[in-house]
Amino acid sequence: MFEEYKQIITESDVWIGEGAIIIGVAVLRQVQQAAGAVATKNVPPYTIVRWIPAKVIKYRFEKKINRILHTKWWNLDPDEAQKVMEEIM
Repeated sequence: MFEEYKQIITESDVWIGEGAIIIGVAVLRQVQQAAGAVATKNVPPYTIVRWIPAKVIKYRFEKKINRILHTKWWNLDPDEAQKVMEEIM
């Protein structure tokens, strides 16, 4: 059945390039979506996507993604978040 409006979810620290399109999916935290890219599926956190349809071209902090997500730094005050990220990086 056709859904005229699908919810689009963007979380914190998402960069969406000019002319990029998001079609009823979630673009999770720390994503960079290149200009003109078309997201038709959920985009995993800490990725860089481009092309049509959008595909992951690179993971940011690939070996540390789970540790970073586990800290939930986005809920901390800025000083505390800074300390946590310095420990991880």
